[in-house]
Amino acid sequence: MPASISVPLDVHLVTLLVESFRVVPRQVQVGRTTRTQNERVRDVREVPPGVDRATVALAVETTNQIFRPADIQFTINSCTSDRVEAPQNQEEVNEQSFFDLARQFPARAAASVLVVNKFQGAELGGQAVESIGVCIMKKLGPADSGKVLAHELGHLLNLNHVTQSGVDNYNLMYPSLRADDRLSADQINTARTSNLAKRVGHST
Repeated sequence: MPASISVPLDVHLVTLLVESFRVVPRQVQVGRTTRTQNERVRDVREVPPGVDRATVALAVETTNQIFRPADIQFTINSCTSDRVEAPQNQEEVNEQSFFDLARQFPARAAASVLVVNKFQGAELGGQAVESIGVCIMKKLGPADSGKVLAHELGHLLNLNHVTQSGVDNYNLMYPSLRADDRLSADQINTARTSNLAKRVGHST
């Protein structure tokens, strides 16, 4: 029987700091007269991820159920709450700002998982780059967060999208929240022989 593979995750619950500026009139005393002078004031708005450690733990539990046929288990190595300046000063993370955040939170133990409030574009609400071992996901309901996390971690395990509608909809790697969460035998073999699986080794 093949040995179990255990993949540690460093989870970052990312609060984005979005700055804005406003002009505020101030009364300034100049000699014996009072003048109105406009002053530029900086405001910082926080955009929290809307997810806590308990929610992440449930998502990881669901992910482990999905990957049980591959005998791959994910464990939370660390879960931190982080406050960072929003890339491009936007509260919604896009593909470019994902890479900006990935540079701040690189994969250390094995994989780095970033959780933000909003992520642009992808229907599944996330993105992953196998070569750097980092994935990102946005706030989702409990019913969806586990499958989305499993999908993005699947990418880190070298699993590509399957896109044949009507045939692949049952598969975890079909890019839709309406997809099922099954893995084929070939996908199981690919995941177990991926660079990430090799890097963390096997635990008996």
